[in-house]
Amino acid sequence: MSGNSITRCKPLLGTFVEISLEGNVSEKALIAESSKAFSAIEKIDLAMSFHRPESEISQLNNSAFLQAHTLSEEMYFVLTQALYLSKISEGDFDISVAGRLVAKGQLPQKEQLVDLSANWQDIEITDRRIRFHKPLLIDLGGIAKGFAVDRAIESIDSEIKATVNAGGDLRMTDWRDNLINVQSPANPAAVIELPMLASAVATSACYNLDEGRSVIYPKDSAEAQQSAKSYSVFAQNCLLADALTKIAFLNTSSASDVLQHFGAHARVIGSVHTVREQ
Repeated sequence: MSGNSITRCKPLLGTFVEISLEGNVSEKALIAESSKAFSAIEKIDLAMSFHRPESEISQLNNSAFLQAHTLSEEMYFVLTQALYLSKISEGDFDISVAGRLVAKGQLPQKEQLVDLSANWQDIEITDRRIRFHKPLLIDLGGIAKGFAVDRAIESIDSEIKATVNAGGDLRMTDWRDNLINVQSPANPAAVIELPMLASAVATSACYNLDEGRSVIYPKDSAEAQQSAKSYSVFAQNCLLADALTKIAFLNTSSASDVLQHFGAHARVIGSVHTVREQ
């Protein structure tokens, strides 16, 4: 059978998710594989959306300060990864900034009171059970999107070449010698080609922020200065790539060490289209 290829796109995860598949199977089989991948993404979206009142993360935000909760397998994995990233970055990555983002009007208002002094160290996970030691809110945001991309890739038959792109969180099965297009920070209508340096990549830049939104430093809630630069991080999976873009974007003293710890590679595109390694 000769090879076939398909590309499908759906609105999910607050963005558009594009899945491209290629393999020596029928078009019908490729469509079935893409449907599996979309289902995997939908499952993560339903569980980890800050905006959905029925999601697992909303249930944690509602009452994990009052009582311990048993985590689903997927939530346990993502939260333990998030807390490890917080530890290794000394708090430069922190999912508990959600309460401060709500206070700034960047996330939807929640009914419960929040201690704005809380941070990642007030989250305890033991034997797949979680408890908040202070009233706080967590938002998985981009790393949930990255994890959904990873789960989509993992759901596809290993004999099929696959690329999943969720609004710039991108992962390929056959990534070597491939190029990606990254928006120019000076002119988002223009693109710059970068070589794939690992199987997954994510990009953070001011042009990715909706009007009125900003990136804040978790340690003191200060807003990062607007900059005509974009930060693309290449890593072994999309969850990690997305999280590390936040650390790279903040450009704190720990950024280079954290990237090196994970074997990740950052590329910074400047306002005059210069590309450098961070």
